[in-house]
Amino acid sequence: MSPIENMWAWMEGKLHKEYQPKNVEELKDSLEQIRQSIPASMLHNMFDGFQARMQRVVDLDGSRPFLSMAKGIVALQKLREQAATLKKYHPDWSFNKIGKKIGCRHSFVSRWVRRDQACEPLHDQSRSGRPPKADAAAQEHIVMAAQLPECRTAADVAAKLQQDQHLSFSVTTVKRVLRQHGLQHLSPVARPMLTDSHKLARVKFAKAVLRRDKTSKRRWLNTDSKIFHLHKMGRPLRRWCSPGARGTVPRPKHSIAAHVYMGICYWGVTKLMFVTGTHKQVSKFVNPKSKRLYAGVGSSEYSEVLSQMFVPEGNRLFQQAGQWADKWQLQQDNAKPQDCHQHGLHCRKCPGRAFSDLASLFS
Repeated sequence: MSPIENMWAWMEGKLHKEYQPKNVEELKDSLEQIRQSIPASMLHNMFDGFQARMQRVVDLDGSRPFLSMAKGIVALQKLREQAATLKKYHPDWSFNKIGKKIGCRHSFVSRWVRRDQACEPLHDQSRSGRPPKADAAAQEHIVMAAQLPECRTAADVAAKLQQDQHLSFSVTTVKRVLRQHGLQHLSPVARPMLTDSHKLARVKFAKAVLRRDKTSKRRWLNTDSKIFHLHKMGRPLRRWCSPGARGTVPRPKHSIAAHVYMGICYWGVTKLMFVTGTHKQVSKFVNPKSKRLYAGVGSSEYSEVLSQMFVPEGNRLFQQAGQWADKWQLQQDNAKPQDCHQHGLHCRKCPGRAFSDLASLFS
């Protein structure tokens, strides 16, 4: 949901595609080069499109996009209606302006607005065609075969049906049937899927954002940490399943990695700060309970990140922009080491996020 998550994904893809570092020092240098190459247009698009992404979260009841086929169809129908309604009430608006308003391409807007102007329905119409090759009983056999551990691909399902049931279907037919029953060819995720409490918190946060002024996002400094691994982690094998039964796998552990903090805003990017979790970088702070060095980033180290990097860099970025130099806000994810009360910050809590006015902090 946060714009910086998209930035992490972009940086990780660029790292392993263009740089391919061989040691931790090259990894740090590569990340710094990638940070310096972040285009301003990408930052503008991330923050200007934040409102539309929050509306999509509300439309999907907190689910991630495209994980629920039925909810995705409902959300798509709402976008079509929104495009047609905006054109009716604002006939002078261009298709491009409406697309930016709802987070869609101008071609999507022009197609459905013209259909609405021609008094055509905005929902998908049923299509006529030849009878399906697989009847109801055969479709049930296809779906049951896809659930077997040895059937990971559509070709495996077709071969299994030919061997056990003497049913001959092409791979294309098998794929079509599985998709009609709501199954997708997915790999297990490296983290648990969203629970009901996660979805509820996402919806609350999205609604809180939508109640605010659209330009208020330009005063945010989104901060987060990310562990970049030296070697690209392989993806587990895919199988046909429903999105809710996708399953999870443990994250692979690599000894060589870089743990880095960074912040982004509409006006630019902060510098990188490598912290505990980076290869051969040990914490200098002692846990008062265990009397041992922290294995990860603790509250004391995060205080250093705030005072030495986030606050000075935030002041620099907003002063250079000449916007909200004394009213900018820091956004973080409420992780335990980042508990604002431990650092004496006065924060406004929001579901899943914390906002703090840091313009004069540590000065």
